[in-house]
Amino acid sequence: MNLEHTEITIRERNYLELMDLALQLLRFHWWSLLITLAVIAIPLSLANFWIISGILDPDNLRDTPKSQIWLLVLLMLWEAPLGTALMTLYLGQITFTRTVDWNRLCQDYLGSLLQLLWFQGILRSLTACLLLVGLFIPHLAWPYLTEVILLERNHFFSHPGKQITTWRRSRNLHRHFAGDLFTRWLSTMVTACILVTAILLGIYTTAFGLFGILLTPLIIVQWYAPLAIWIVIGFFAVVRFLAYLDLRIRREGWEVELLMRSEAARLRRMAV
Repeated sequence: MNLEHTEITIRERNYLELMDLALQLLRFHWWSLLITLAVIAIPLSLANFWIISGILDPDNLRDTPKSQIWLLVLLMLWEAPLGTALMTLYLGQITFTRTVDWNRLCQDYLGSLLQLLWFQGILRSLTACLLLVGLFIPHLAWPYLTEVILLERNHFFSHPGKQITTWRRSRNLHRHFAGDLFTRWLSTMVTACILVTAILLGIYTTAFGLFGILLTPLIIVQWYAPLAIWIVIGFFAVVRFLAYLDLRIRREGWEVELLMRSEAARLRRMAV
């Protein structure tokens, strides 16, 4: 990790600045980020299509219970940390090295897969079964657990040397920031709903206005709604990564460390 030459400036930012910076990163790295998202999102989308197709009534979608459409949304919320894992690893590499080692990226993903499946898959599923809002608790209490798993690579269990575990590291990172995390989560939910609606309306209007194709509710639910949701999930994966860095800057003083290193490098050049 090189804090002296980073892809972005290390400093504190508010949430609007983080979303603006996310757009800048997407502008420069959109192709690689799209690939890292699609590699996992496409198989997950096909699985969702199979599940939803067995539930929806193709003859009359209007009589289909709304709970079945909510099932698609809940499935994608559950899959979001898994589907954006490669994106997070890619962002971690370009931010601090400005280059990408794809072999290392795949190795890091496979090395973190067990913890990712346990914390963001099994544990979150068990929480959701016990509590109606179980799928949303991780986004409120420990929203950056995925980044901790993928980027910090702590131990699953404690060892004799008393190395910090992933769970303890996550608790320490999120502690005393509940109010700020809730505000950001609420802003994310509102913005995400607006973006998904705007994308779907744009697709519907374009298909009907330019090509004369009237999209049926069944096609929208099966194909275009997942596409719109994954686009928004990918965008907020970048925002979440930047928010994770911002939280570490606030808690651990990365900005001060970077300034100290830069000043030390300047003094060394002057001494020569």
